[in-house]
Amino acid sequence: MTPFFAMGQSWQELVDKVQRTELEQQLDLVNRYFNEQVRYRAELNDRWQSLSETLNSKQGDCEDFALGKYQTFLASGSHTKSFSFIYALREPDKVAHIALLHKPSNLLLDSLTNNLSTMNLRQDLSPVIEFTANSYQLFSPEVRLTRAELVSLRGWQKTLKKAEKQSSKELYD
Repeated sequence: MTPFFAMGQSWQELVDKVQRTELEQQLDLVNRYFNEQVRYRAELNDRWQSLSETLNSKQGDCEDFALGKYQTFLASGSHTKSFSFIYALREPDKVAHIALLHKPSNLLLDSLTNNLSTMNLRQDLSPVIEFTANSYQLFSPEVRLTRAELVSLRGWQKTLKKAEKQSSKELYD
């Protein structure tokens, strides 16, 4: 099987390709690029890497994948309102996980799979919260965020605001 991307294809080549394609192909291209070019690496101390850190090291955790995909879409001209982030628990072990959601299509771009699907078709994930840089929504009215979870959420939102302010040139040179 031919690799979806030639090894070493630059991020800028991806951005250029995304700008020339239709929406569903854009989602697939970006999801596959990160899933095939970046190796998953769990972090002991959770922090969101910059796009350049993720691409230069060719490794990151689920948050780094999601943030990199998001920044790629922003650099390609997509609007911030088209995306949100999903914080979920992976089943059956209840490990925290974050993925990028394309809101108009309801398709999830996830480091766990190259296949795009809606959240309701993902039996391996139990969604907890959907968030953007400015808002959040819990998936269940019975769930209440702890003080520590609210602090984490504010940190995630601060990171997203910073990413949204950067120009495509600042994202990755």
